[in-house]
Amino acid sequence: MKQIMWALCSLIVLAACSEAPQNIVTLDKNQSDAVVYGEDSVALPQETSIADSEQFQNNVSASVAMVYRSDMTDTPEGFVLPTKTVRDSHKTCTQFRLSESQNPAQCSAVLVAPNLILTAGHCMNYKKDTCADAAFVFGFNQDTATMPKDQVYFCKQIRVLSFFEKGNLSDYALVELDRAVPDITPVKIKSTPMELNDTIYTLGYPLGTAKKYADGFVRGFDRILAISNLDVYGGNSGGPVFDKKTHELVGIINSGENDLEETAEGCQMPKLCKDDECMGENILPTSFIVPSLKEKGEAFASPVTH
Repeated sequence: MKQIMWALCSLIVLAACSEAPQNIVTLDKNQSDAVVYGEDSVALPQETSIADSEQFQNNVSASVAMVYRSDMTDTPEGFVLPTKTVRDSHKTCTQFRLSESQNPAQCSAVLVAPNLILTAGHCMNYKKDTCADAAFVFGFNQDTATMPKDQVYFCKQIRVLSFFEKGNLSDYALVELDRAVPDITPVKIKSTPMELNDTIYTLGYPLGTAKKYADGFVRGFDRILAISNLDVYGGNSGGPVFDKKTHELVGIINSGENDLEETAEGCQMPKLCKDDECMGENILPTSFIVPSLKEKGEAFASPVTH
């Protein structure tokens, strides 16, 4: 995911910017893009080898797209989503397989309690009052003109916002929805730390497109962050990362590589890296988030496994 430090410095205090590393993601999906590590693992959830797992299917259902309320049109039939495409937003090449995909999503998130979602802090700190303009859309699994109103939720309040707090990489938000989400079980949360070479997967909305899966492994650590080779894009920010063996939530997508490249034809294609090359994609672990929330007097009301 592409990083623009100066854009973030305009949003957070100077002290935080001076201490933060140069691998921070910007929310604007028109400027934050993707890198492919090794073989491209991005796929539709139903196309994966673990698609038959009940736990995986619940995680798919609990993964949610953040869309700007102001970008949607309220009609009697439901909320109409904008129909612009990845190519419209990013000037991607025709051969890029996501180029013609609809891309209304701004960020990714996950249901951690019946009325609470977890996402990246920068996703909820991009506008003066992001909460007032944030909509969370469940079931955005394919290109569609209209989402049923019972699948669209709004931000009631931001319970906790940690936006590169005190100059560190603590970038997460706990958001209370305007109502509880029925029929979807909040994800199970792993509080123990990730380890080197753990196999993981993410579910999110790359470049704002409908829900996608990508997998990989933990290839290292940098302060509080885990570094992975996940094939993630702008729009994946805040998206859940799961342990591939247990399907427990182990973190959220935080930041990563600056990675779309312009071709000789003047259009954009993903940068290609080997699994151990380039910056890698950063994950803020739940083993950091859960204790941080407890310090602030907050906790998830969903099962936490150990």
